Amino acid sequence: MPTDATLFWDYATGADMYRLQISRDNSFTDIIYDESGIMYPRRKVYGLDPNQTYYWNVKAHNSHGESDWSTVWNFWQTNHPTKSS
Repeated sequence: MPTDATLFWDYATGADMYRLQISRDNSFTDIIYDESGIMYPRRKVYGLDPNQTYYWNVKAHNSHGESDWSTVWNFWQTNHPTKSS
């Protein structure tokens, strides 16, 4: 059953928006998510496969251009549902 995850990153000074990529490999040859125009330094992503390692990075954009890609981070997506209160 597909699951979801919320990714957070640090605000980049002067950033107007962000681009987020998620991949199944750390060289980003199997990108499963690529979104630009993200206004806040967080994004909830749906439909992830359970028991899978994902790799992700972000870049910041403003009227002067864009940053380099961030450090690559990773997470293990479990199949355990989250409990909400």
